[in-house]
Amino acid sequence: MKPDAIQAVIDAGSSQIRVIVAQKEENQPLEIIGCGVVNTASIKNGLVSDIAATAKAIRQAIDEAEQQSGFEIRNVDAAIGGEQVSGMNSVADCAIPTGKIRSDEISRLILQARQKISDENYQILHILEQQYQVDEYSGIDEPIGMVADKLSAHLHILRVRKNNAENLKRAIEAAGIGINALVFSGLASSYAATTKEEREMGVCVLDIGADTSNFMAWYEHRPLYSGGLNIGGEWVSSDLATTFTTPRQFAEIIKCQQGAIRLSIMKSEWVNLPSTGLRPSRQVASADVVKVITARYEEIFAQLEKALHRQGMRRMSEGGLVLTGGAAQIPGLAAYVTEEFSIPVRIARPEQIANLPDHLQYDPSMMTSLGMLKLLYEPIADHVWAKPPKKGIITRLSSMFSRS
Repeated sequence: MKPDAIQAVIDAGSSQIRVIVAQKEENQPLEIIGCGVVNTASIKNGLVSDIAATAKAIRQAIDEAEQQSGFEIRNVDAAIGGEQVSGMNSVADCAIPTGKIRSDEISRLILQARQKISDENYQILHILEQQYQVDEYSGIDEPIGMVADKLSAHLHILRVRKNNAENLKRAIEAAGIGINALVFSGLASSYAATTKEEREMGVCVLDIGADTSNFMAWYEHRPLYSGGLNIGGEWVSSDLATTFTTPRQFAEIIKCQQGAIRLSIMKSEWVNLPSTGLRPSRQVASADVVKVITARYEEIFAQLEKALHRQGMRRMSEGGLVLTGGAAQIPGLAAYVTEEFSIPVRIARPEQIANLPDHLQYDPSMMTSLGMLKLLYEPIADHVWAKPPKKGIITRLSSMFSRS
């Protein structure tokens, strides 16, 4: 087995920390060999609120995954998301003094695009290819070796607030683990939740988590729009707790076991609320429960619509909307969104995966972790690590003539 055949990833979410160890041989399906899942309350809205508590939870999840896999985890790819992550499109261009496009020109364009959005308060997560333009011809996927006078690169760049990323890194390192890379949660989950055909046709993926939701829109297999929202399923539970004056844990039970986004799906006209303290058990109308749940989901989709509109997306692609994440499991959600927005909608669940514990099989909340693994084993072009081209004699002469 190749040394890189075994990989580990961590998804530090607002309700749970998940560590997955997987292996994949060439032409073989992905196999999970270790999994650690630990509840946490030390990450809020995608931000680490307590480094020590987060590190402790990460260490527990790491220990579980190591015990199952028999593999010592030293480094991981880690997911990061929420409103702290923003996506933008950028165009960089340069002249081709030699008349033939080389890899040096690609590197120069990537660095030019990076410098355009340089901000000491942000760390760049990904620099993803959309397309290249050679002279007046657009839609070029691979320009190296082509004859041209001018080259333009259309790129999608994702960045995160540096301090927030640093706090997550410190929590992971405090758990005794190194970090290979930070990965935008929305990129990972959208890559795992969609087919190549959907990304080609055009599709938007919304991953609805506990405190945050992350989105990415694709067209012609290229990332177009992306970002994070500080709203998720936890907000629904809080609304239920406040509206019906019941403890948060009871509100969560109502949402997960009896809740729905359509009244016709509710099992009964009434929902039972357990007794609390001196207050006896009581009933509330199912219609009122549905009203509270629906109102918050309406806000989630309103925020998504605004975020996409700000980035320039005016209408949904033919592939429609794919929903995933733990909070996408509320009964009736796909039908509701289809009806409200007149677009095709489906809920994405992972396919059955060898050795993944039964309670995690088909669980949409696993999509980010599985997406990170897919990016490791089936990578897409990401130029975040691009370095300046070496200054050989030809490069120096080319630069000199291009400035004259």
